Amino acid sequence: MYLSKTYEFDSFEEAMDYMHRATAVISRINHHPEWTNRYNKLEVRLTTHDQGNVVTQRDHQLATELDQLYAETPSSRTRTTGDWQEIR
Repeated sequence: MYLSKTYEFDSFEEAMDYMHRATAVISRINHHPEWTNRYNKLEVRLTTHDQGNVVTQRDHQLATELDQLYAETPSSRTRTTGDWQEIR
């Protein structure tokens, strides 16, 4: 089980900048996402491996903070990314 979301950016450079800025949040929480970047899209998956690959409070915390970081990104003014989806 995991949470999934795709962020879209105006350019590859903006996507990479977001990923770089996200490292501070990820390191502070000490909870690392699985993510894949394809040009201007970033697919993110969150699960807690050491709890048996389930969604925990740490996943929800990171999801919230990643959304907040995206809200500070210029692309967020012209794009919406939808909600996090829980995949079983």
